[in-house]
Amino acid sequence: MDYLKKPFYIICQYYGVIISIKAIVVIFLFCHATGRIKMKRLRNIRKFFLMSVLLAETLLFSGYSIAKKHYNSTAQQTKIWYEEALLTGDENKKNVVVTDTIVDSIKITIFYSNMLKISFSTKRPDSNSINIRFCIPAAFTKNYKDDSISGFVVENGRIFFNDVDTTLTGGLIIENDSVFYFIGLEQFNDSLISFILENKADFFQQILLVKDKVGHKENLFKSKAIQCRAFCILHQQPCVIESKEKVTLSRFIKVLEKLQVQDAIYTDMGSWSEGWYKTENDRIFKTGNNRISTHLQSNWLYFYW
Repeated sequence: MDYLKKPFYIICQYYGVIISIKAIVVIFLFCHATGRIKMKRLRNIRKFFLMSVLLAETLLFSGYSIAKKHYNSTAQQTKIWYEEALLTGDENKKNVVVTDTIVDSIKITIFYSNMLKISFSTKRPDSNSINIRFCIPAAFTKNYKDDSISGFVVENGRIFFNDVDTTLTGGLIIENDSVFYFIGLEQFNDSLISFILENKADFFQQILLVKDKVGHKENLFKSKAIQCRAFCILHQQPCVIESKEKVTLSRFIKVLEKLQVQDAIYTDMGSWSEGWYKTENDRIFKTGNNRISTHLQSNWLYFYW
């Protein structure tokens, strides 16, 4: 998994330095062997040095340009990385596949579910549980004093909050911890509620960002720059995509579109942003830049086996 995180542009810069040094040595030996450089002639040595520096700069610039082009990921690159890293180890004990990349100059991290099951909970998942491998906050917390959640919320077919929030443009249905329906607010009706309850599914409201590879216009945060995160379907696989820096929500949606995300729904961020994931050796890494209100989180999306 670690090879997915390598900063290719740094590696290529180091290779550029090595190649440049080798080129200088080769030129020096060639010139010395042919009698074009006399060690006692300072003028020739100065010319040789300047020529070598120019060559080194050219190679370094070329190496950096190639590396930068390679590191600016496209949807196809993320697909290749994902397919190479999938299906490793014990089929029943998987971990999320984590990759850092850049899209439209925005640094993002993608957490692929890697065939793990995915569930929603109003009880904080236990990080000490060996089978829970990834966890993030899901819906907005409405009132931290009573742990109330914004919007209509259902867990395992049981209604927890029956207050539809019309400012939230979508919702996510999770059926059997493996089937996902991204819906718009206009689809929310009594028939849909019956479907959720009868199938003992999970449901929470949030901001719909992408539907059928088309980004939605969102004005909830207006032009405010924030760290963004979304639960998505990418390359027919569930994943979570997170910006590593603050961006506007509209810019984040464009990043998702460029990645060719099929569907995406926002998950709670701001000071509630703290999440975590585990590696193969059960080491826990935290994610989310602002962790002030972690203790006030009220609901979660988690991956498990």
